[in-house]
Amino acid sequence: MINKIQKESENFYYKELFYESARVAMYDLVNILYKHKYHKIFIPSYVGWSPKEGSGIFDPLNKISLLEKRYYPLNKDLDIKYEFLVNKLEENSILLMVNYFGFRDSRMDHIIELAHKRHCVVIEDNAHGFFTFHLNKKKLSDFSFFSLHKMFPFPNGGSLIINNKKYNDLPFEGTKSYHNNPYNYDIYSISEKRLYNFKKLYLYSLQYSDYFYPLKSLSDIIYNVPQTFPIVILKGNRDKIYDMMNEKGYGVVSLYHTLIDELQSEVYKDTLWLSQNILNLPLHQDVDDNFYKAMMDQLINCMKELEQYDKNF
Repeated sequence: MINKIQKESENFYYKELFYESARVAMYDLVNILYKHKYHKIFIPSYVGWSPKEGSGIFDPLNKISLLEKRYYPLNKDLDIKYEFLVNKLEENSILLMVNYFGFRDSRMDHIIELAHKRHCVVIEDNAHGFFTFHLNKKKLSDFSFFSLHKMFPFPNGGSLIINNKKYNDLPFEGTKSYHNNPYNYDIYSISEKRLYNFKKLYLYSLQYSDYFYPLKSLSDIIYNVPQTFPIVILKGNRDKIYDMMNEKGYGVVSLYHTLIDELQSEVYKDTLWLSQNILNLPLHQDVDDNFYKAMMDQLINCMKELEQYDKNF
């Protein structure tokens, strides 16, 4: 028998809750999981902090005093060192996967399959990956949380999506609606704009390979929508370049520029090195790409100026 219309309210449904911020969503999620006997969490080795903002990843987790934190290493391109998880990921743990700058791990499917075989809960930190999440068909993780104000013109806002229905009845504290609604925006068109800007910056970057290189390539945006355009600085001091560029009116950022103390170790040398050399260029939906040429020229001028200064002193 076939009904005239659809009636199954749980069919193809995922539950979404809204919060003041991604940090609050993350704390609520992990705290509830901890109370349900998930006492250990595996965290990627690229966790930053700043004196003004603290750490968006570490601070919420640190509030759960008895939560056991384990860190797993990443490569210089921020992909997970898979063999480490094969050897070290413990059963009945939480696996936190962070989609840095909007990019999912290239072996994400295999990693989540491994985690689920070990009865682990998988959380996607999509603070940078709202558009990546919504434009991908596969929703393999159990939970995803988002930082809405990082992706939309909002003063605040975060959300949590429960991908795995078996967790729908957990007593999370989020609300079912929020005054800043991301779904009032054309998600597809914003994604297209961000991808267009990435491609344009990538083509520019090929001209300046002596000075910097892009952390991600064109092949990486087949299934990902970037939050920023991360580059690795080869000449000049990254912190000074950051200051000089912003003084000239180009809103570059230096995300995860200082790692938390727990990661200041030779074990995590790849991400420690990256944190000291990375710079993120803007490609959000408000960017007028006609200014990219001038931005790139200014970036190279800053590097040349610093290079000359170093030679003189």
